[in-house]
Amino acid sequence: VVEMVLEPADQRTGLGRLATPTVKRALNLAAAKLVTASSSLEAADWGTNHLVNEITHSLPGTLGWSSAGHETPNQREWIGVDLGQSVWIDTARLYPRDDQAAEGGGFPVDFTVQASDDGDHWTTLVTQTDYHHGQPALGVQTFSFSRDRCRYVRLEATRLGQVASNPLDYRFQLAELEVFGP
Repeated sequence: VVEMVLEPADQRTGLGRLATPTVKRALNLAAAKLVTASSSLEAADWGTNHLVNEITHSLPGTLGWSSAGHETPNQREWIGVDLGQSVWIDTARLYPRDDQAAEGGGFPVDFTVQASDDGDHWTTLVTQTDYHHGQPALGVQTFSFSRDRCRYVRLEATRLGQVASNPLDYRFQLAELEVFGP
């Protein structure tokens, strides 16, 4: 969003003055919040804390978050964030891993975006089935939905993405998760 302020023309010169545009950046409600997961690879480059550190690329030392590995894709894995208080949300941005080792790998094929105010009862906001036909997801994936008020946001995958070319390595992996409100 860019806000421009125009002022009336100067009577002497006939020229108006254009103020410097100010960019209003939306607030990422998930930034630096508490993350929980069904499983998590906690290593130097991977971990739940890397999911909400506002680094949207997979870089050495902060590749993102990864579930445990599985030999088959039909597994249930989830990752959730506690927004700290009940807020209105209407958009989730998922950043697939983008390191050269497995760009776009590990992105879920079947998944939902869910919201909850108590962490026990969940409302499904987005459902994706056969997303990208199981091919790696490249670039930010944005999901908009009717606004909902919640404290918790969860991504639940029921069919995992393949990591690189390893036919026996299926995971749920993201470089970053962002959540925005209206």
